[in-house]
Amino acid sequence: MYYPISHHSLQLAKDKHSKRQKQPRAQLVWLIDGEASVRLGNNYYPLSRGSLLWLPADCLSSLRADSDCSMFISKLSLRVTGELPGQAGYFSSSPLLDALAITLQDYPREMSWEGEYGRMGRCILDQLRHQSFSKL
Repeated sequence: MYYPISHHSLQLAKDKHSKRQKQPRAQLVWLIDGEASVRLGNNYYPLSRGSLLWLPADCLSSLRADSDCSMFISKLSLRVTGELPGQAGYFSSSPLLDALAITLQDYPREMSWEGEYGRMGRCILDQLRHQSFSKL
């Protein structure tokens, strides 16, 4: 089922990269472990452990692992990103955002938007609206 906010984990081995493409939904990328970089246009921007990267919808990008790394990605529908930035950048993290990412990383129960899973997704969205943001 399609939800306004969905989450998944991604593991990349050293020197591996994702395809360079536009995503139809905005993405929030947490680097859980390791080092990576994101390619936007002809520029590469570093991601270190704990980085929280915002990629708006239709942003042409790719991710590259500079070492073995683990990422957690939240994909947000256009209908819920109205108040969030329209360009790529870094959000500051918080203990609550980090705890939500860890909890959702291997979520073992039913993923219902009306239940706990949906409440955690909405909590991430609420927290982002109050975090500081720096453009790339």
